[in-house]
Parts: sequence; structure tokens; C-alpha cells
Amino acid sequence: METLYSFPGDGAHQAMQAMRDLVGRCRNVELPRASWEAVETSSFAVAEGNRLGDESLVIQAMVTTSTTGGSERADATVVRVGSSLVVISTVLSLTQAEADTVAAFMPAAVAQVKSSHPEPVDAVS
Repeated sequence: METLYSFPGDGAHQAMQAMRDLVGRCRNVELPRASWEAVETSSFAVAEGNRLGDESLVIQAMVTTSTTGGSERADATVVRVGSSLVVISTVLSLTQAEADTVAAFMPAAVAQVKSSHPEPVDAVS
């Protein structure tokens, strides 16, 4: 999923810092559940993203189920371009190869934001 957010002033930079701070405070979270359901824990980490805009990061989420010990991962790549944030995120059910394919769209998404004449992604030249 791709999302574009715009902020006034230095709001985009502040949002990037707020994401880093939040992950720093909430590294592990037990997900809400019914008493008979297995415990699921989400673990979060922040990594620096590719150098595509003014700043970038990747928020990595890992959900682990207590009964099986199995884990699923989802990432959100966030790139700040001036006062805008471009976000591309993956879902837990994707394989790593599929998640990598989704993340590979980020350079094209950032180029569209930087362009003074953006074209629809499906435009034919």
C-alpha cells in the first residue's frame, strides 16, 4: 500500500522523529485477544531506509504467536521529501520476496513526488 502525506512547516520532519521515538518506547506490545486465544506479540524496530529523499526510515514489525512460535513480518518504508511523507507498507501475509517487490516501488513513488509534472503510475508513454 502506498500513501502520501503532506504537512505544513517542518511537520513531516517532526512526524519522522515521532515515529522513531514511538518505536523506541514501544519495542514489544502484546496484542489484544480473547482469553482463550494464543498470545500474539508485536516487536518493532527502526532501520535507516534507502537515501531517496531528505530522510528515510523503515519500521519493521514482527508478530510472534506463543503457541507455534511462528513469526510474520511487515515493514513500512517512509521517505520524507520536503514537507511530504511517502509511505509504502507490506502486510504480514507476504513472503519476503513479495515484500521486497513492494518495497522496490519506493524510488518510483519518490520520483513522482519530486517531479513538477507527475504522471499516473500506469501512464503509457
